[in-house]
Amino acid sequence: MELRLEGPWLVDVQRRLGPDLTRERTDSALIARRATALVEPGALLVDLLLDQRVACGIGNVYKCEVLFLAGQPPRRTFAETPPEMLASLYDLAGELLRKNLGGGPRVTRSTGNGRGVLWVYGRADLPCFRCGSRIRRERLGVNPRTTYWCPVCQTS
Repeated sequence: MELRLEGPWLVDVQRRLGPDLTRERTDSALIARRATALVEPGALLVDLLLDQRVACGIGNVYKCEVLFLAGQPPRRTFAETPPEMLASLYDLAGELLRKNLGGGPRVTRSTGNGRGVLWVYGRADLPCFRCGSRIRRERLGVNPRTTYWCPVCQTS
């Protein structure tokens, strides 16, 4: 049985959840407005990206991969993130999510060298594919989730 939201139910869900990054082109202005209205300036990027009220679809794997690909440290706060960087984080997340809509393993790293399909997620203490430093793992955020990152590549 398929659940179909209509009328007031649909309006309520749309108010509570941000745009679905798997279906929609990222509207940077809308995401920035939702983030400003819903998230404290001191919130960590790891919490902001997981907040489905801002934009839907980003889970823990994509949170880690997006921050790595954008070179952003996981402890950076919303207030420390320029609007153009915020927009690029959500653009990148949407791109990765849409590329992974089919079945099979999540892929954020597409090289033919057989060295893995993810850049950092699940790779604690292994060498970074870019710089060779050891990937770190720590539980971060308001509702602590395991976060993987490269301490050398993610400093900008």
